[in-house]
Amino acid sequence: MDEAIIGGTAVVTLSSDVSIIDLTLNDDSQMTINMGAILNLDGMGSNNIILNNNSVLINDGSIMGMDGGDLINFNNNSSCTNNGIMMFMDGSDGIEMDATSTFTNEGTLELETIDDESIEMDGDASFINNGTIIIDMMGQGNDGICVDDSDSYFENNGDIEIYNSGDASIEVDDGEFVNNADGTITIKGCEGEGLYIETGGTINNEGLIDIETDPTGTSEQGIEIDCDAVLNNNGTIILNISTRNIVDGINLDCTGSGAELNNGPCAVINITSGNIINNESGGTITNEGVISTIYDQVNTNDGTITNESGAFILAPSGNFMVAPNPVINNGTIQGLCAPPTPRVASVCEGGPCAAPIPTMSQWGLIILSLILATFGILFIRARKFTIV
Repeated sequence: MDEAIIGGTAVVTLSSDVSIIDLTLNDDSQMTINMGAILNLDGMGSNNIILNNNSVLINDGSIMGMDGGDLINFNNNSSCTNNGIMMFMDGSDGIEMDATSTFTNEGTLELETIDDESIEMDGDASFINNGTIIIDMMGQGNDGICVDDSDSYFENNGDIEIYNSGDASIEVDDGEFVNNADGTITIKGCEGEGLYIETGGTINNEGLIDIETDPTGTSEQGIEIDCDAVLNNNGTIILNISTRNIVDGINLDCTGSGAELNNGPCAVINITSGNIINNESGGTITNEGVISTIYDQVNTNDGTITNESGAFILAPSGNFMVAPNPVINNGTIQGLCAPPTPRVASVCEGGPCAAPIPTMSQWGLIILSLILATFGILFIRARKFTIV
C-alpha cells in the first residue's frame, strides 16, 4: 500500500475502491469519494487523514480507517463533509480539529477504541452533526467529545451515542456545546463524568440528554460544573448513575464564583438514582421548570438556589440543607413517593409550567364531590317541579 499526497488546487474524485496507508490534502486541494466507493486506510501508526491549508474532503461513499495516530487531523481552515459512512478504530485521537477547521456530519460517523479523545476541538473549530455519531471507547482513553477552545463550537441536531469513555463522555473545557431541540444524546457506561463543564465552558440543551453511568472514582459526577461554567437546560436531562453516595448526581464544584445551572420553563432534570445535588458556595441554581430526585437525604446548598415558578420534587424524606443558605422558593417544593417519568410535572404548551398533577386520592375526592353536587342539583330541581 502507498501514501497519497494531493496538493495545489487539484480536484480528485474517487469512484472505485482504494486501499492506502494514509491520505494528505494540501493547499486548496479537494477530494470527493463518490457514493458506492470505499477508501480504506491503514495508518500503520501515522495519521490516517491529514487536511491542511483550506483543503476539502467530501465523502458520499465510505471511509474505513484504523491503526492511526490521529484518524483525521484538521489544520488551517480545512473542512470535511460526511454524507456517507465513516468508521475509524484504534487511533490516538479519533478526530483532531484545529485552526478554524470545520466538520459537518450528515451521515454516520463511528469511532471505536480511541486512546485519547474521540473528538477533540481546538483553535476556533466547528463541528455540526445532523446525522448519527457512535463512539465506543471500550473503557479506555480519555473523553468522548472534548471542546477545548474558547471559540470552538459543537452543535448537535441528530443522534449521538457515547459508550464506555475512559473519562468524561462530553467535556467542555472552553467554548460551547449545543444540543438543539431535535438532538438526542445517549451516554452509557463512562468511567468519568457524563457532562463535565470546566471554566469558560457552556452547554446549552434544548433536546434530550440521557446519562446512565457508573463512575469509578470518588471525584467523578453525573454532571459537574466548575467556576465560570454554565449549563442551560431547556429540554430534558435524565440522570441514572451509580447509587454509591460518594458520587454526586449534579455537582456545582466551585468555591469561587460563576458555576451556573439554569433550568428553564418546562425543562426537566430527572435524577432517577439516589444521588445528591451538591451546590458549593460559588454555585447558582435557578429553576423555572422541574428538577426531581429520589435522593432521600439532605441535598447540599452552600451557594444559591432559586426556585422561580418551578417545581423541585424530592423524595419524601429528602430536603435541602438550609444552612448556611436557604432555598429561595417562589414555586413548589414537594415530596414524591416514586420518581416521575420524564416531563410528567411539566404540563404546558409554550408557557410557564402548570400546577402539580393531582394524586389518585385527590382525584377520588374531586370525583366524589362532583357526584354529590350532581345529586344535590337533581334533588333541588325535583322539589321545584313538585311545588309547581
